[in-house]
Amino acid sequence: MHTDDQLRARLRAAAHAATSADTELWEHTIRHQRVVPLDDAHRIRGAHVIDEDTGPAEKVAAVQAKLAPDGRNVAHRYAQTGLTWKQAALKAGHEEKMGERVRRKLKREGREYLNRRQ
Repeated sequence: MHTDDQLRARLRAAAHAATSADTELWEHTIRHQRVVPLDDAHRIRGAHVIDEDTGPAEKVAAVQAKLAPDGRNVAHRYAQTGLTWKQAALKAGHEEKMGERVRRKLKREGREYLNRRQ
């Protein structure tokens, strides 16, 4: 079971992944660590193998799908820039109130998603 903060973090990560799709693999970092080919992983001190977990990405996508395109745009701006919800709404060309509405809807839809999965 994920908390609201964990879902927000996953939402930010999903938005970041969508914007960084064109970035070269070796320019990526995960949890503040540089991505390297597995052939080179043994050369890095303290390297850990990361298991691929597609579950959270699917959960974030399911919650994002509940948003209208304008709401997804605001959520994307929020996750991409680290602005407040109000600032993200303004940056997306909407009223400040839109940011708060999107935040509440994501929170509500995330809770509903988790309740349905139990």
